[in-house]
Amino acid sequence: MKRMIGIVLCFFLCGISPVLAAEETAASNVVSTADAQELKTEVVADQAKIAEAKTAIKTESNAAKSEEKELRMKMHEARMSGDTEKAKALREEWKALHLKNMAQKKADMEKLKAERKELGKDKKAVKIEKKAAKETKKAEKKKGWLGF
Repeated sequence: MKRMIGIVLCFFLCGISPVLAAEETAASNVVSTADAQELKTEVVADQAKIAEAKTAIKTESNAAKSEEKELRMKMHEARMSGDTEKAKALREEWKALHLKNMAQKKADMEKLKAERKELGKDKKAVKIEKKAAKETKKAEKKKGWLGF
């Protein structure tokens, strides 16, 4: 008889502990869903920032290309007219402009690469949050009245 009462008492206590644990995890899930929403908005903001940077780079690149093309046309005209001194001066000017434009493009690409890396980290954090929330939900679902 004592043994039966001990077993029933043990089942009763094992059944209560998961209920208490579920209450604690429910409170932590509220915090994690808020974090997940914050991370999602951060990802969307990063994507918009990258798209904006891409368009800015394209417009700057197109402007630089047209400027270089204009100098090359002037250089060609100077050569065709026989003015070699002016052609050499324009070539030097074109080289300097081209080097400046390439340095700017390289810096822009590095900046874009850093922004993409940040976006990747944010996406990974969102994925981890989703996985953790899914696992806790799954763990809560599995627990029965005995706590297994």
